[in-house]
Amino acid sequence: MNHDQQIEEIFHEALELSGEERETFLDDACSCDELLRREVESLLLYKEKPESPLRFPAFEDGFQVLAESDGDALVGKTLGHYQISPASARAEWERFTLRKTSA
Repeated sequence: MNHDQQIEEIFHEALELSGEERETFLDDACSCDELLRREVESLLLYKEKPESPLRFPAFEDGFQVLAESDGDALVGKTLGHYQISPASARAEWERFTLRKTSA
């Protein structure tokens, strides 16, 4: 399992939990990998924001397509009200950014 798949799996399992159960799960699932834990926690926090595209189920399919793509073919395309752009160099695991377009 690659790093992105590991993040996705832990993220989806953690969504089913809350509070202390979630914390205990993340302790076990991420063990000594602090970067993995930060990435999963970041996604969990982002999903809680009311404006987050992760709150809309239609985006889950889109994110799966993004994760499985070669990348170059998707840059410039739109997903809902978001345009797919190449990622900045902020994180080595980051492949794309989504920029909100006007409706």
